[in-house]
Formats: sequence, C-alpha cells, structure tokens
Amino acid sequence: MNRLAAGMAAGAAATGTMSLFMEGAQALGQLDREPPELITANIEATTGTAVAPELSFDGRWKLVHLAFGMSMGAVFGTLRRKLRYNTAAAGMLFGAALWWTMYGATLPAAHLYPEVEDDWKPR
Repeated sequence: MNRLAAGMAAGAAATGTMSLFMEGAQALGQLDREPPELITANIEATTGTAVAPELSFDGRWKLVHLAFGMSMGAVFGTLRRKLRYNTAAAGMLFGAALWWTMYGATLPAAHLYPEVEDDWKPR
C-alpha cells in the first residue's frame, strides 16, 4: 500500500476512534452535541449551503468528519518518512498537533467552534 493510501486508512481509523470517544462522552452526558456535528452545522449556516444535500444532516456531519480525518491522514502518510519516530508515536504526535491546531486556533478563529476555554458543555 502506498503512503497516501496508508495515511488515508490511518486517518479513517483515527477518526473512528475519536468518534467512538465522543459518542461515549455524549452517552455519559459530557457532550450535548459532538464537535464535528456543531462544526458542520456552523459551516452550513455560514455558507448557506448543505455539504451533501442528498444526505440527512446526521449523514452529512459524519461524512465531513470522516473526509477531514482521511485527508489529514493522507498528509500524515506523505510526511511520515520525514518524522523520526515510530509510526504509532508519530501518528499520536501528529494527531495531537492537528487537534490543537484545529480546536485551539483555526476553528475558533473562523467562528465555527468555541474557544477551548469556553468549550465545556456549551452545546
């Protein structure tokens, strides 16, 4: 399997793992809405366009989350050989850096998600 495809598969697996964690947190009452659901709703409200109008909203936000995870996995797959860690450690570091970049800076700056310090059950 080439690096791009391997990265996409790893991104899908990481996204699935994150989704299971969020579903568990939601089941325990720690989340009212999963973050990718809120982000997709805000993207659609801001642009006035449904991401994939033929799908239900539930299907759309899950598709957006999976597509983002796979695309970032593809980036990781292409960068992997330049990193000096084993694959699992490199993946965890990349994932943590990606999470912080998106949830800590990019999404709040774009007004698509609350600031980290304001993100405790605001949804």
